[in-house]
Amino acid sequence: MITARRLLSTLGGLAALALLPGCAGEPPAPATTDVFADALAEAGANGAGSAQLADLERAASARDVTVDMAREAARRTVDCLVGAGLDAQYSESTLADGLVLPDYVVALASGEESLTSDRKIEDCVTRESLWVNKVYQLQPTTIERRRSFAEEQAPTVRACLEENGIRTAADADGTELVDQAFQVSRDTSGAVDCVAELGLETW
Repeated sequence: MITARRLLSTLGGLAALALLPGCAGEPPAPATTDVFADALAEAGANGAGSAQLADLERAASARDVTVDMAREAARRTVDCLVGAGLDAQYSESTLADGLVLPDYVVALASGEESLTSDRKIEDCVTRESLWVNKVYQLQPTTIERRRSFAEEQAPTVRACLEENGIRTAADADGTELVDQAFQVSRDTSGAVDCVAELGLETW
């Protein structure tokens, strides 16, 4: 999942009114193969820049993408965007499970200018941070963080679901219960939302 956020602009200028998720969403399930080696191979074949490739090589050796590495990749992306003529700045947020997500915001134009901006954003993200960000969010330590958080919250999620008439499996673990809670929220258009109080927006 790419965590870039985009600051919308009006037709005639920039407006600091709303933040819209860019490509964020539910992350794919962790691959059964080596996420570090896979990302390095994909990045090398699809336009990653030298700095990102160097990061991925270090990560593959250390079996870890650190938050500082992810931050630096996000800052390189911002520098690239500014160099391409866009109004961008570094940002970061923290998920409910404590994972820090290095990020950026960029002011977008509308119409044809927006299409040009989108291409510039895609190019900069691909060059500087796409695969670093992917590995950071899918590496084993991050998956374990999410699993541990889900286990801690399992009693709360189970109670909420059952109080709303949703049956849960007796042997369901925390991850399964959180998955179920998200599915129920989608199925009910948010009428039964047992994840909001956990501060979870994506899973």
